[in-house]
Amino acid sequence: MALIECNFIKTQNIYSATVSKNKLLEVVYFYGNHKNNKNNFDVTWLYFHSSEFIKMPRNIHESFPNLNELTISSCKLNSIERENLSNLPNLAKIIIYDCGLKKLNGDLFRDLKKLEYISFFNNKLEEIDPTILSELPKLWYVDFRKNSNIDMLFDSKIPNGKTLQDLNREIFHKCQPKPRIDLSVQSGPSEQQKLQQNNAFEIENQKLKSEINKLKTELNYSNDTIEDLDHLANKHRREITILLAKQSRLDKELRDANQIANEIKNLKAQNKNLDNLVNNQRKQLTSLLAKQSRQDKVIKDTNRIANENESLKAEIKKLKNENINLKSEIQKINNENSKQAAVSQKPQSENSTSHTSHIMTENTILRKERQNLKSENERLQSSLRNQEILIKNQRENLKTLQEKRKIDPSVNEIKRILNDPAFKDFTINVGESSFKVHKILFAARSATLNEIFKNNPEAEELNLRDIPESTFKVIYDFIYNNRLSDNANYIEVITAAIRLKINDLIEIAPSTLLNKIDEKNACDVLVLSNKINNEKLRQKAFEIIQIKIFPERKLADELAKQPEKLKALIDVKKKFDEEFENLAVKGERN
Repeated sequence: MALIECNFIKTQNIYSATVSKNKLLEVVYFYGNHKNNKNNFDVTWLYFHSSEFIKMPRNIHESFPNLNELTISSCKLNSIERENLSNLPNLAKIIIYDCGLKKLNGDLFRDLKKLEYISFFNNKLEEIDPTILSELPKLWYVDFRKNSNIDMLFDSKIPNGKTLQDLNREIFHKCQPKPRIDLSVQSGPSEQQKLQQNNAFEIENQKLKSEINKLKTELNYSNDTIEDLDHLANKHRREITILLAKQSRLDKELRDANQIANEIKNLKAQNKNLDNLVNNQRKQLTSLLAKQSRQDKVIKDTNRIANENESLKAEIKKLKNENINLKSEIQKINNENSKQAAVSQKPQSENSTSHTSHIMTENTILRKERQNLKSENERLQSSLRNQEILIKNQRENLKTLQEKRKIDPSVNEIKRILNDPAFKDFTINVGESSFKVHKILFAARSATLNEIFKNNPEAEELNLRDIPESTFKVIYDFIYNNRLSDNANYIEVITAAIRLKINDLIEIAPSTLLNKIDEKNACDVLVLSNKINNEKLRQKAFEIIQIKIFPERKLADELAKQPEKLKALIDVKKKFDEEFENLAVKGERN
């Protein structure tokens, strides 16, 4: 069973049911929510609009037995038969326009004795039976306009070469003594007629009919009354024409509004597609940056292991040198013992007894020292073996990390994109030069720049004039390529990294600076090590200061964490050394 939902509307004296945009090809039963306790028996007007059915529904009378008006517009209806209307005896008005009707049989309206109003405006009529308007005593309005084949077909159907104009005259006589409406100037319904405007049109017609019937009864259809009715009909026709013109304008505005709404909908869809594309690009970039970060971590671990390996090598070399020195010392002690033993074997006099006793005591002391040196040598040998095992493990770990460093193809692709200047969207001015950079990349690596970009999202450049150009080049190369130049001033690089809060550079750079400390920069390194709390830098710088600047005095360990005091002490010593040297030069001259 095909169920069709209706929209029920109550307007003044008319209770209507509307079926709109229905795609079912067959209508069997109507249902819907009634208004004001109404039911199907109260429906007097049924309106089909923009529906798919091609044949007239046969069971309309079962749902709406008291139907007075039937309107069908903009549907695919192509045929209508007597049996479709025979069970609707109260039907007074039929309007079928903008459909595909091709033929009207002569007995179509035979059972509709109350029919007053007929309109087949803008169909595809090819054949109309000449007797179709017979036996319709109450008919007063007929409209067959916008059916291009009617004149030609009636020319062959009606005897004696009659045309549609002759049919019009016959309709006029058939509709007498009702007021005549000139079909040549009557305007038909709008193509996109709305339900409320159609109701207003019907109300005007009902008023017109009521006035005409009243005038007919009172004046007994006199000729003067007919003229008055014609005048009144013309007045109402003009009013209806104005209403239809307004309806046409409203329909045009509605079509324009629908077109604009569709364009807005398309723009929203395009905008949504662009948003999805941008989100996908962001996800891909985030994924690539995550891969790059993992590669950076591998590189950082590799550099750290390499630096530790270098430190271990230096420690091993130092231990080997100490071992050689110990062996030399042991050999020297052995030689001394041999000499002492040779002396003790010679015959001695009683006067040399005390001397021999002294030598034996020294020999005992030397033996103890020899034993201590052997123990120390064994300890150093054990430490050396442990260091060699540690180096072996570090090499294996380094090999594993190097295998993990195999570059993913996507990393090469992102490097290509990052090296393309077309994608660089921000400028950083350093010294006398300007660097084009990727805003998102520098924001990801530098917490300071990230905060600046958030607070000034519209900014396109940033001035960092107080950072040396050579220093920023090292930072730029590190952010883009994760590498550090050996020739850089790493004290300035780390200082700039602290200012820009580039944490990974602050962690990696000290291992490179560790091998570049000398007596000229040791004090500055000590100050820097306390800023970043790097114990290795602090110990190495303090050791250089102890050995190179204060070799004759043991410095207190607390001074390693008080670089300002130590620097003042170094300045005092330099000044003292300069004055002492000047005095020595003067003494030599005198």
